[in-house]
Amino acid sequence: YVTHDQTEALSMSDRIAVMSSGQFVEIGSPDELYYRPRAAFTARSIGGANVLGGTASGGDRGLTVVETPLGRLYSADTAAGPVQVFVRADKITPVSEPGINVLDCRVRERRCAGETTELDLVHDDNSIVLRCRLPTTLAAAVGQAIRVRIDPSDVRTFRCD
Repeated sequence: YVTHDQTEALSMSDRIAVMSSGQFVEIGSPDELYYRPRAAFTARSIGGANVLGGTASGGDRGLTVVETPLGRLYSADTAAGPVQVFVRADKITPVSEPGINVLDCRVRERRCAGETTELDLVHDDNSIVLRCRLPTTLAAAVGQAIRVRIDPSDVRTFRCD
């Protein structure tokens, strides 16, 4: 079955083939392609993601260190040099304590979608927007401060080509 509708493909398929310019880029289950894509094209194409430039270097705590416009993030991926960093909106979670991959942000925009709410968060100088999707009961109001965390396994890195 061929479709350009991502929601349809993700919801009704057990395997999906992602194509670009008539070539197969990646084949996998909806979960694999959405949460653990092996190609940057797939990460950009399916479901939308926060995309940041960064520079990856040697490990710390068994994780790859990535310098990004948001500051230092740690990734479970192995990478070195210039990378693109992808983080899914639903993998950014509110926390109360500081720690690894924890960012203090402010809510710039809020869009309610029933059970979930999408927030546009800004960190530090307000130039980088980080989109997150939370259960509506956990979503902060516009202008409110919020501390969020990204698990290192959800900080996906792809070599810049």
